[in-house]
Amino acid sequence: MLVGFALLTVVSLVLMALRVRRRGGLGRRSGAILRSVYPPVLGLGGWCLAALTVLTALPHVPVNDVVLTAVSVGLPVGWSVYLTWVQRDKSRRIGLAAALAGALAGAWLGYLATDGVTALLTTVVGATVGANALVLALDMLASARTHHTPPSAPLTDEGTRRVANA
Repeated sequence: MLVGFALLTVVSLVLMALRVRRRGGLGRRSGAILRSVYPPVLGLGGWCLAALTVLTALPHVPVNDVVLTAVSVGLPVGWSVYLTWVQRDKSRRIGLAAALAGALAGAWLGYLATDGVTALLTTVVGATVGANALVLALDMLASARTHHTPPSAPLTDEGTRRVANA
């Protein structure tokens, strides 16, 4: 089961990256679904891959270590949210940085929210919420910039614009 989740995560991320590279991004509906429903699955798969690696290569490191859990969940979640968000007209570097930063911060906060088995679940949810929150904030900033018109000269009593003397 651990191997299956790990393979699913790697294959899914590769296929999403290929689709974005070929077509420039995902559609609006599929992107929204993949950005909200699929990242928790990929986060669990990332943790499974890290757990398998740690159990074989570094047996002295616990699989419930905060850094191991937050990074192994946050990276695939952030990467998948970025891949489902990115379009040809969007800033790719800023979007990737925001998705990864939000996912890692959310994963860390989610892990610290509880302990035991539920810590993994809150880590996954926190990473998904954090990545989506920062990507949404980028979209809101971009929208505000495009809709913001510069202030114009005030209107006079007759309804005409005042012309400034040069």
